[in-house]
Amino acid sequence: MYPYIDPGTGGNIDGMIAAADKILSLAGNDTKIVPGHGPLGNKADLMKSRDMLITSRDRVEKLKSTGNPPLKPSRKNRSPISTPSGAKASSTPISGSKSPI
Repeated sequence: MYPYIDPGTGGNIDGMIAAADKILSLAGNDTKIVPGHGPLGNKADLMKSRDMLITSRDRVEKLKSTGNPPLKPSRKNRSPISTPSGAKASSTPISGSKSPI
């Protein structure tokens, strides 16, 4: 599941990545992590979530640098992104949403 990043209150993807990095620096291998939504996790789950955020950010930046709007990726180049739970999520954002990236 993708997190909600609220740009209206100053949120951005780099802040989410920085927060995950901070928590990872404090967490031990046996630390239980309670997410805002979803099941109880651990350090490995948070690492996967952080990696997904980095991948998403990098893909959007690549689209932006090539002149493609980040909210309308090419269908032929779209690929699913693995979420920490292993479920597949489409890389197509909700129509009309604003990108916090």
